[in-house]
Amino acid sequence: MNALIRTGKFLVLAQIAYGPALAAQWGAAASIPFGIALAAAAALYFSQPDIRVTEIRRDASRDRMSALLILFAGLVAHALPAWEWRLRGFPGMEGPLQVAGVVLVVSGLIWRIRSIRILGRFFSATVRIRNDHRLISQGPYHWSRHPSYLGALIAMIGHALVLGAPGSALGVAAVLIPVYSYRIRVEEAALIQAFGSEYRAYSRSTARLIPFIW
Repeated sequence: MNALIRTGKFLVLAQIAYGPALAAQWGAAASIPFGIALAAAAALYFSQPDIRVTEIRRDASRDRMSALLILFAGLVAHALPAWEWRLRGFPGMEGPLQVAGVVLVVSGLIWRIRSIRILGRFFSATVRIRNDHRLISQGPYHWSRHPSYLGALIAMIGHALVLGAPGSALGVAAVLIPVYSYRIRVEEAALIQAFGSEYRAYSRSTARLIPFIW
């Protein structure tokens, strides 16, 4: 039953994100670029815990609306490339741009899913610190304190390129980076409160989001 509910939620969100751009042009949904884009969106959605109203209410003081902001930004980041794809006449897999997009989608998803799996039960949709929470610093977390967000950002930029929407790739970054930056500040405030000097020492040796850059 839970799987059916989650699938229903995904279909509703996909309709919100892609439906307006595909209106009266539903044949484009059968194209290879859209199939890859929809598969990427599904992988991003189903690889993480569901966002529940009860959790948003429970964690409101610590989460500070960051989970809902990420959800909204994600919808915008999916919709922008879909609209540019429509304006460009729904191009197919016509050149190296789309191939580069596939590479970014796959590499971003691998990085994100691996990050989520390494964090395990400590990964949550809202900002939450468990009673037995541990600081994880291996795997992707050796290079970035928030690798799952980096993976999602890479995959979403690739998603835009797959749809032949390079202008929207910049728009995706412009939408997601500020929202992820806000979420990171909220998350790190909670982690500093929980781990104190241990987390500060970890922060000095790793990048916040992009290894060796920031």
